[in-house]
Amino acid sequence: MRTAVAAILVVCTARPQEAELEVSLAADDECGEQCAVSALQRRGVQLPVEETAGLRNASNVSNATLGAEMTSGNDSMGSGGIWHYALNCWNPCGHKSGFCENYCGPGNACCRHGASHDPPECSETVWWPVLTFHTCVQIRAAATTTTTSSLDVVTPEESCTDGSQYCSTWAQQGQCKDNPGYMLKVCRQACGLCETTSTTAAGEDVNGTQSRASQAEVCEDTSSGCRYWAVLHLCGGCKKSCGHCSDSKESSQETSTQTAHFARLHRPPSEAFGYSGHAWPEMSFRGSQEMHILAIGDWGGMDGTVVVDGKRPKKDYYRIIQYKGGDTEGPHVMARSRPGCEFANLVECFNTEGAPGGDAATPCLTTCGWTEGIDDRAQLLVAEQFKRRAAASKPQYVLNVGDNFYWGGIETDCGSTPMGHLSKVAKHQFDTVFENIYNGPGLDGIPWLSVLGNHDWGGRYFNAGWDQQISYTWHSHRWILPAPYWSQHVKYPDQDFSVDILMTDSNAFDAKDPKEDPEHNICGALHTPEQASCAAQGGPASVADCKQWFWDFWRKQQRWVEDHLASSTADWKIIVTHFPCGHAASWYRKLHSQYGLNLLVTGHRHEQELWSNSALLGGLTCIVTGGGGGITSEQSPTGHLSSNTQYGFFDITISKERMGLELINQKGVTVKSSHVYRQHPLGATSANFSADEEDYEAAACPMGDC
Repeated sequence: MRTAVAAILVVCTARPQEAELEVSLAADDECGEQCAVSALQRRGVQLPVEETAGLRNASNVSNATLGAEMTSGNDSMGSGGIWHYALNCWNPCGHKSGFCENYCGPGNACCRHGASHDPPECSETVWWPVLTFHTCVQIRAAATTTTTSSLDVVTPEESCTDGSQYCSTWAQQGQCKDNPGYMLKVCRQACGLCETTSTTAAGEDVNGTQSRASQAEVCEDTSSGCRYWAVLHLCGGCKKSCGHCSDSKESSQETSTQTAHFARLHRPPSEAFGYSGHAWPEMSFRGSQEMHILAIGDWGGMDGTVVVDGKRPKKDYYRIIQYKGGDTEGPHVMARSRPGCEFANLVECFNTEGAPGGDAATPCLTTCGWTEGIDDRAQLLVAEQFKRRAAASKPQYVLNVGDNFYWGGIETDCGSTPMGHLSKVAKHQFDTVFENIYNGPGLDGIPWLSVLGNHDWGGRYFNAGWDQQISYTWHSHRWILPAPYWSQHVKYPDQDFSVDILMTDSNAFDAKDPKEDPEHNICGALHTPEQASCAAQGGPASVADCKQWFWDFWRKQQRWVEDHLASSTADWKIIVTHFPCGHAASWYRKLHSQYGLNLLVTGHRHEQELWSNSALLGGLTCIVTGGGGGITSEQSPTGHLSSNTQYGFFDITISKERMGLELINQKGVTVKSSHVYRQHPLGATSANFSADEEDYEAAACPMGDC
């Protein structure tokens, strides 16, 4: 945290009087930290010496407990914890007051003491850390909830009431959609999330409204946010958007099943593997428009401003800095290696900005192909085109194939933060590498269906904070990674088709004997502490057990996939996983020919590949979208035939009979395209070798299963 935070203890010499607070709002909010006055100073409260001795230290200021109702500052960001404590929130919250969860934390708001024009939630503030400008505050009703970021469905046994007199006003303003962390706990009734089934003899429920059978005659939505809730199948009070207007027995049974299904996952599991193999609540997208899915992977660069404790065994660094200039806020592209260019040589190219030479022992080489303006900005370039395409195509969701954070995942150890809580380190990395990068029209609020990559486990070890990525599912409006493997069913009711998406973990293919290939081995002994264990979260118990654990885990998933595909009645069947086209080729051939798998979406190789109707995979189409820009590409992005497919993403259009695939690079150019058709009967299409597949074959089938 910046040392400027310590300015909380500095009294502004031109402090306005209480009567002038509202008049000077704009000036003070733009003034920033120099005009900060702490609530304790204004009130003349004196803390004991032992409590104030450390307040000159910025981190102690941010963690100080101010007031009996203020949640204590610690490494966990649980329900109600204030983010960016005592800092000015006016600019980060878009020059407006009120709920601001992305900056202030779940259920929290950006408010100013004495500002009568602030929205109603600001009148329910628990504690004022600062009095002279807008700052993040905890809202009183939110302080009494237990899981503010979870999405609750109210069962008939629960009371369905609003916890604040302002709930109806907030719901009309769209807060049910914009701030679900608070609203779905405190304002259930106003947000239309009430399911009532107990009825009186007159056909009315205990609240005096019509019963389910009677409501069939009046099919309507009771909340302005129903279109949004219908996507997540939160259907209480949203019958029209959810398509539940029939009074048939079948419709009632379907609604009941889906509500109960969602209730299984609406809170974090007690351990990270708790929801393995479970189905996330069904999503449904209405309309006759062209439907889009974006796919991206290997996108999460390094953030040099995240500070870790430096006390983790074999991870005794404090910052994620690989080269000169990497100490600023991320994302920064991680240097890897290229043909004719070792890892250390490519790192030196970042230091010299591509100029040959530099460090005599490991100079930047011309064969590294480092390209200024591309290799040093890869994630940002891809993200910019990703956002432009999203604004135009309005995708329904994103498929994320993993390697979400380089160089070694979330910089905490597995099990160090309880599930349902978020460490400050994880919050920082998610903010700077994900939330602040992938946003805007077409992306805000869009689900990211995600899996873990080998770097998310740690890359060279297995005990990174991969469980925090799972936990973030319950701290985000869009990140969905409830378990290392899980499934998603998607309906398009107005176009009469559905999709089953199986999200799997294929990182066993990077799990080797402890002494083998230490720089590319999740189970490597060189970089993994001897005492490392993720058993408490369901992961490997030790380095010695690691390889066997991952391969047992992979075989368990294979059985799950075959069972799931065999019972699926969906029109389309898709698998999303990290390891690229070519791994476990014979198994995927089987899934295609015997179970009707239509598309395989992968990453890991740091480039973009389109294996259309692959011969190696028995006619299955597979894409590699590992060029998200978090790490340098396989080849140079300039100067050779495959340069224009090194960085990028995919845009997938989907309808009842056909999927369209577009490979889009960091310039926004569609370089390759293809189509996938539903097979009638299974295995009826002919297969061929694509150019990308031939390149893979020429590399002697490195995955070893061809």
